Amino acid sequence: MTRKKSTSRKNREKYGTGDHATWKPWITTAEFNSLGTTSNLIDWKHGRPLQLLSQAELTVYYKLRWDDKIDDIREQYPLELDSTKQIAEEMGVKHPGNGTEPMTSDFYIVMVDGSIQVVSVKADRASIANDQRTLEKLAIEKIYWTQRKIPWKMMYKEDISPIEINNLRSCLVYYDPNSVFDQTSLAKHLIATKKFPADLSVPVDFPALGRKLEEKGYLWKTTYLL
Repeated sequence: MTRKKSTSRKNREKYGTGDHATWKPWITTAEFNSLGTTSNLIDWKHGRPLQLLSQAELTVYYKLRWDDKIDDIREQYPLELDSTKQIAEEMGVKHPGNGTEPMTSDFYIVMVDGSIQVVSVKADRASIANDQRTLEKLAIEKIYWTQRKIPWKMMYKEDISPIEINNLRSCLVYYDPNSVFDQTSLAKHLIATKKFPADLSVPVDFPALGRKLEEKGYLWKTTYLL
């Protein structure tokens, strides 16, 4: 397991800076491999390895990234330590990490129109309803962004259709046209690049869709090989 870097080292190495392909998340999956829930998904648009720390984050990322109104998503976004310490003090609660490390928000989102949104992710509501410590940390985070007049909200894995996410997973690995090698992968590529509409809320028969495309003259060999 990779040893966790200190806050000072992360600052020196400019973690928590950049955008799009150059964004360096404050927390990396290498620091939490023992949890067994991290993900090394590659962003299909800019090719950057993502640092997603749970299956809930992975699910929500797919849902957010599929939205064309979103330009950039910066995961594990650090909050200013002095500000969150002050908020915790005013609330009368203990700051996470004994006040020596920045808190993070799961997703800092830049919309195409330039506006900002922040999302915190949890698997379900029941898991935090009676968890006082988690509620305290979420309250600190919400107050932090409210003070900056930036919209903050919760998103839950339980609210997102697993069928939709499974369809997206199947399609998005073929976002790059160089990955197309048959009619089925062609169908997935055209869905991933939104060149062919499909209802992703229900299971998709991709081989059948590939054959349908062939009948319509969409041939992977002539389009992506020859």
